[in-house]
Amino acid sequence: MQEHPDVSKTDDKELHYFDRDDITEKEYLLQFDDHNKLTIEATPDYFHTNKAIKEISSQIPNVKIIVLLRNPVERAWSHYIKTVCGIQSIHGQYLSFREAFLREVGYFVVNDWTLGNPNFVSKSFFAKGIYYRYLSEWLNRFPYNNILIINFDEFVNNTDSTYNETLKFLGLKEHSLKNYKIHSGYGDKHREKHNYLMAGVPKHLKTKNPDTMKLIGGFYQQFNKRLYEMIGADLTWENITK
Repeated sequence: MQEHPDVSKTDDKELHYFDRDDITEKEYLLQFDDHNKLTIEATPDYFHTNKAIKEISSQIPNVKIIVLLRNPVERAWSHYIKTVCGIQSIHGQYLSFREAFLREVGYFVVNDWTLGNPNFVSKSFFAKGIYYRYLSEWLNRFPYNNILIINFDEFVNNTDSTYNETLKFLGLKEHSLKNYKIHSGYGDKHREKHNYLMAGVPKHLKTKNPDTMKLIGGFYQQFNKRLYEMIGADLTWENITK
């Protein structure tokens, strides 16, 4: 987005101002230093945090919100792969993707795992993918026209059209991207460290198991259906989960 001539980005990504208490208003506002451009802040944790929803609706009720949703099975797998190198120190052993899923499902059954328990959701591989639960809270506080929902797969496959759809939503003029790439979420230094740590993880944990992906896809199916009904669109995630 920052390639657009009328768009600026904050100095840091994921500011967490609205979902934490350790950042002052002055520190937050210093991130918005170009008052002649539209500045975009990106903090994914806002989406599933009740505190953030309340604070944003109270302080900037007319804000434009962009929600990028990925197939929840693929989102969970990506999250798992990025953190699997730390699982041994947390649980005393490596957990497979399936084991991590079954452990969380057990937690879902006996605990409040929704917006009321942000500490659990923030660490969860799977609760974050039950999108309709969180989106309904945003829709209760913001006009539907102020929220743009983007399917991650559509963004990857049709980047130019999705980009200009986003510009239109933000009230900005059309713009052609000269070049772009899909970021992995790692800077070079973090990627090098991650690859080093992942080298010590057993190979079978880093390889998708089709039966496990199917199992988790089945878990999400009922929740995806409710999401599709809420937004009036079928994102067809069930057709591509492998």
